[in-house]
Amino acid sequence: MYSKFNDLKLVNPNLKTLIAIGGWNEGSLKYSTMASTPQSRKKFVDSVVAFLGKHGFDGLDVDWEYPANRGGAPQDKDNFVLLLS
Repeated sequence: MYSKFNDLKLVNPNLKTLIAIGGWNEGSLKYSTMASTPQSRKKFVDSVVAFLGKHGFDGLDVDWEYPANRGGAPQDKDNFVLLLS
C-alpha cells in the first residue's frame, strides 16, 4: 500500500517520506490515553519504529490537536513532550 509512495525515493534518493497520524477529527482521548504512562508511550514508540521500518518511511508526523483539550487530560501537554523526547 505504501510502496508506490516510497518508490519515489528511487527517483530522488535524497527524498524523505513521512506518514502522519491524528488531525482535527481525531480528538484527544486516544492520544491522551496512549501518552499517559511511560509503558504506553514505549509501546507506541516501539510500534511506530517497527511500522516505519517495515514500510520504508523516514519519520512520523504526530498531529495531536490539541493536547489537554478536546477530551484530553490536563497533564497531556507534559506527556506530549515526554512522548516526543
